[in-house]
Amino acid sequence: AASYNAAAKELGALIAQEGWVQINGGGHVGLMGALTEGGIGAGGTVDAVILDMFVNTNMHPGLRNVEVKDNLASRKEGLFAPADAIIAIPGGLGTLEELLEAMSWHQLGLHHKPIVLLNTNGFWTGLTDWLTQITDKGFVSKNMVDTAFFVVDTPAEAIAVLKTYKPVIVDKTQLHKGQMNGDSPGQAISDWDAAQRHTAEL
Repeated sequence: AASYNAAAKELGALIAQEGWVQINGGGHVGLMGALTEGGIGAGGTVDAVILDMFVNTNMHPGLRNVEVKDNLASRKEGLFAPADAIIAIPGGLGTLEELLEAMSWHQLGLHHKPIVLLNTNGFWTGLTDWLTQITDKGFVSKNMVDTAFFVVDTPAEAIAVLKTYKPVIVDKTQLHKGQMNGDSPGQAISDWDAAQRHTAEL
């Protein structure tokens, strides 16, 4: 089985080799630290947005630009706004929260950035199984699941997805009234489905 640490470090290196800037939460330890180490070790640039409570205890010393925030909301916005893409490596509750928020914003049409789950050792399989379950029950549209994120097993596959990504835009302002939660077979499962007639690929 692949090492979580090794996969994170490899991803950081591959991002650097593409000439892309990595931006993360600035942590020195754990997989975030490994991601940063991989990037810097490959000659890349790593920026960060970090909570003030971690500046003196867990901030990687090799970061280029560091923004310090005093609350989680502004920290998350600071990470999200400049990003061209989102890659979720294995992590805990904070990672899951940020990932689901990015998916939710994508569903609402608030952004069209690619979201990639690096499924090292099947880490995200439980989440993708749950998404399949709630999709089957009609709480989430299959169209959202199919267009909002990608699941890959290796860092190289993550990079390949980003290099070939073409966003699918759904105009959620152009909705017609449809049934929600799959209660009426044959009708629109969600407003996402209802908006599909206005979908355009860039």
